Amino acid sequence: MAILLTGGTGKTSLGTAKLCQEAKIPYVIATRKGQEGVPSGMTGTKFEWTDSSTFESALNYKFPNGESISAVYLVPPRDPNPGTYMNPFINLAIKHGVKRFVLCTGSSANKDGGSVGTIWQHLSTTGVEYTVLLATWFMENFLGWQHHATIKNEGKIYSACAEGKIPFISAADISAVAFRALTDKNPPTETSYRILGPELLTYDQIAAKMSNGIGREVKHVKISEDEVSKRYQGTGMPMHMADFLARIEVETANGVEERKGNAVEKGGSGGKWQTPHQKAKMAAFRGRGTIEPGDVGIWATCARNQEGRATTELRSLLYQCAERYYGIAPDPEEDDEAEDDLDIEASIRKEAASMGNKECRTKLFSPVRLDIECVLFFKVGPPIDPIDFVHRICTEVASKPSTRWTRYVNRLTPMKVMGKATEKGLEEVARSVLGEHFLLNERDGEGKAVDVQATEDETKPPGFSYAIRPTIRNHETLKRDVVIKSIASFIAGVHKVNLTKPDKVILVEIYQTVCGMSVVGSNWEKLKRYNIAELYESVPSVGTGLEAGVPDVVHKSEVTASIATGSSG
Repeated sequence: MAILLTGGTGKTSLGTAKLCQEAKIPYVIATRKGQEGVPSGMTGTKFEWTDSSTFESALNYKFPNGESISAVYLVPPRDPNPGTYMNPFINLAIKHGVKRFVLCTGSSANKDGGSVGTIWQHLSTTGVEYTVLLATWFMENFLGWQHHATIKNEGKIYSACAEGKIPFISAADISAVAFRALTDKNPPTETSYRILGPELLTYDQIAAKMSNGIGREVKHVKISEDEVSKRYQGTGMPMHMADFLARIEVETANGVEERKGNAVEKGGSGGKWQTPHQKAKMAAFRGRGTIEPGDVGIWATCARNQEGRATTELRSLLYQCAERYYGIAPDPEEDDEAEDDLDIEASIRKEAASMGNKECRTKLFSPVRLDIECVLFFKVGPPIDPIDFVHRICTEVASKPSTRWTRYVNRLTPMKVMGKATEKGLEEVARSVLGEHFLLNERDGEGKAVDVQATEDETKPPGFSYAIRPTIRNHETLKRDVVIKSIASFIAGVHKVNLTKPDKVILVEIYQTVCGMSVVGSNWEKLKRYNIAELYESVPSVGTGLEAGVPDVVHKSEVTASIATGSSG
């Protein structure tokens, strides 16, 4: 098997080529300059859509091990009638033994329309396997010829999109789907996939996010369709193409791109492919079971709409730190599970098999699926003490503020033990946790607190001051004031409340039917309440910049640095 990638050095073709390299699948990139036109270490051949004499040599490319091209990635040229060139090439490719085509085009294309639609129609009559990828707008547009210069030089983004919403996608996600479509042994065929980003954004919203991310104002300037076309023509683009793109912007203003932000929206027959965004979300869905009384764990908050990526990211961080701090290497089975399954059905089968295994061991870190945005929970297995563990992580992050450990994870909150979210459950948790740190009041026959006084023989230092910090989510029974009073009633009077500089901080987390508690030291405030995102040096966080909610091929640091320095990336 070997793959021919048209589209020259376009982002999706190069991304697909890289995936082929990693999978050790023979490929060749078709480009006007041949081998000279591809990056070092990649394979290229001379090819041009408007020159049919280059077709034969590309299809007959000599691979070192004698492989022949069996699949072709089709990227249409900038021409109003690309079928004029592409359909004859498709016919020739079939004669040369090509069995599969993957056509990548814009989200506005349709089979019954003109332009790319004529290629789609032609593929449907050939009898070979084919898939059409309908990709929405690239997030990389802001680093390229369309917007980079005006953002850098003027602090402006010009468009005719008005208030239209767009589910921007990364070229890396498109490449991921293209690779699966080209290489899967039994792919869904004669179908289309609309590839969307995870969040609908207007240009005004993007400008605001950019402003926060790069530290200076960026504005969206709304212009007319004619003005957009003239701006594009000013870059050397042919009039017909400039008019076409300007028309798309106007249609976007009318809501054409306002589709649900799923990573891949299936059209036609069934399919199983996922982009990296979907894969990350599946990692979150793999959280087993629920939080139960007696569990030990770590709560975490994350950037909006990034629960999946944050789960994958945090899992990796926890295992790395466990090995570094305690010398605990991850179990091979847990390593395998951390890898994202590409097939949902296979993942479900694996889940069912594990449920039937009566000898399953307690995992070191196990995510639990939660019905709440921006919040994660990891169960922690022995011998990890979550309080010491999280404190070490935050201390190390604070000591290396220029090193960015995470992109999506924000605050970490360790839980010594979890219990039921009832008055009795809260009392049981409080008695279990507080006794290690404070003198506790005794209870009389009616269960009321009886204050005790510290003695000179008391092993626990009597003078600790404290503050109680409760967080309540998706829970209506226990109110904040009741929680604080109940916990305070357990603590002897020798310990005084200090809300500004306490010696100890009692963290309480209540979620639905469970409550948890831990006691942390006075440097909790100094360590930004264990918010690792705030411990970094003053660099933009993922929750405020352009990539909050978009795929991860272009990192925020790359976006901000590029705009600030003028690099086109």
